[in-house]
Amino acid sequence: MKAKRRRRLLAALLLLLAAVSAGAFRYFHAGEKDSGVKYLIGMSQANLVEPWRVTMNREIQAEAAKYADMRVVFTDAEQSSKKQINDVKNLMAEGIDLLIISPNEADRLTPVIQQIYRQIPVIVLDRSINGYGYSLFIGSDNERIGEQAGRLICKLMKNRQANAVEVLGNPMSKQAADRSDGFLKVIQSSPNCRLAGTVVGNWLSDKAEDELKAFLPAHPEVNAIFAQTDEMAKGAFRAVKALKKEGIVIIGVGGISGSGGGLAMVRDGTLAATFVSRTGGAEAVQCAYSLLTDKMGLPKRIILQSDLVTPENAQQYLTGKSRKQAVSSGRGKKPVLGFVQVGSESGWRTDNTVSIQSAAKEMGVELRFVNANGSQQREIEAIASFVRQKVDVIAFSPLVETGWDKVLQQAKDAGIPVICMDRGVSVGDESLCSTFIGSDFVEEGRRAANWLVANEKKPGKLNVVEIQGTPGSTPAIGREQGFGSVLRDFPNYSISALDPGFFTYEGGRKAMENLLNYEKKIDVVFAQNDDMALGAIETMRNRGLTPGRDVTVISVDGTKSARRAVGSGELNCTVECNSQLGPLLMRAVLDYSEGKELPLRIITAESVFPSDGQP
Repeated sequence: MKAKRRRRLLAALLLLLAAVSAGAFRYFHAGEKDSGVKYLIGMSQANLVEPWRVTMNREIQAEAAKYADMRVVFTDAEQSSKKQINDVKNLMAEGIDLLIISPNEADRLTPVIQQIYRQIPVIVLDRSINGYGYSLFIGSDNERIGEQAGRLICKLMKNRQANAVEVLGNPMSKQAADRSDGFLKVIQSSPNCRLAGTVVGNWLSDKAEDELKAFLPAHPEVNAIFAQTDEMAKGAFRAVKALKKEGIVIIGVGGISGSGGGLAMVRDGTLAATFVSRTGGAEAVQCAYSLLTDKMGLPKRIILQSDLVTPENAQQYLTGKSRKQAVSSGRGKKPVLGFVQVGSESGWRTDNTVSIQSAAKEMGVELRFVNANGSQQREIEAIASFVRQKVDVIAFSPLVETGWDKVLQQAKDAGIPVICMDRGVSVGDESLCSTFIGSDFVEEGRRAANWLVANEKKPGKLNVVEIQGTPGSTPAIGREQGFGSVLRDFPNYSISALDPGFFTYEGGRKAMENLLNYEKKIDVVFAQNDDMALGAIETMRNRGLTPGRDVTVISVDGTKSARRAVGSGELNCTVECNSQLGPLLMRAVLDYSEGKELPLRIITAESVFPSDGQP
């Protein structure tokens, strides 16, 4: 016990020294704005017991030092939501211009953050909150990290049964919940994997060690541990060693460098693997400056890359020579972008094309543009042509999700990153598509359904029909999934039929004809884009129905034509799908040309336009 107390004191001292060296306790007062400080930023950190968070603070401080007119005030919530709420109030009293916050707990911090967002810009960093009451979120896809960890454990066990223990951080944080959701989804669906149990380490190495020392003796079958941070994985290793257990693989998350960091632990064999989870500190400062100086082209969410690190590639990451960093070397010239547009099937697509072409011209990117006119084969041929031309970046809007592996592998082999624009792909190797820029289609479907259940006045059982876009495309799959996931909780709504309209006006008109012929009674139409909704409205008029009154009509895109239909009452609601992706794409291309790593996903900001005219 004395040794443990000494270890805790030493760890606390080292963290304190690291925090001080990172500027984590450097405070500025509002009066300092008079001495050349134009922008004062508050950084509310959840805790400083995790070395990963000390690294985050250090990266924020280093990036902020590049801006002569910016200063950052740091606070440490010490894992207390109550203290973090008080910290934020104090920062506001100091007169900060923007808040960066890594929330200790989502539920308790959400209302506070939403209230501040109504006054100043807010960047939520690393740990998300409930809803979208912030200017920008920057962080990892924690559910994806959990899924990757689950798949890795199943793979490492080979022909053996995997009996895994999960070491949670703070169960009330969204980060911990998302990582656990992803992990359990894989473990519970894999025939050779099972969850032996869960312990709570609360992000602390010693806590994880103590919990596992109590748990493992009663569960001799355990052969794998997934710790949600490297710090807790370190505690797991000590527990396994103290209990003289053998054959247990330990996986962590974090991947920071330095002595005792996750990368070194993988290299030295302490951990079987870790996932590099970027802190987003530098990106937060860059985006903060853009928000404060009214620069355009910022999304709603930036989802950072997360890489698997094993003993085979750990040294590359420790020396800064990882594959992604090597690919992302700066080119020092005007970047060349090869772009393949899927077609011109809708008003949204036309607006999207104009946005891309205009942004390329305004932002200094050489654009080589091909319109595939709705043909996957033409898209494949254009991508292959861009590979031969040795462009710097390829971007395209895929017609459907599948069938791209071969041509995207050619781009990867040539060292050319591929950006999927507004639609995603389903490929065997996730790295074939470096980045996705566009909307959260599942969320768009949810928003449409949430508007319906909150505003529909018709009594009794309601029959809902859906006009689908192009079958197999990402928007069609995501919007159908999101819409249905909400209505499943409301038994008075029944989705009775789905007919494809291929995202065109004519397709929507014909789909509505089919649905009216097949269905005796239709109360609600959900069209997966505005053009199909407008086509369906024409069919309803021709059949003697009053759209918007006899039949509730909901769609997605938020085009000008749709908003006019909302104003006239024929369309009840349209969920915005932002077509102005050009500036985001060109910003990503320019960042890549300067040697910056591309994020995993860039998600746009969007609204809902209901018939009452209040978005």
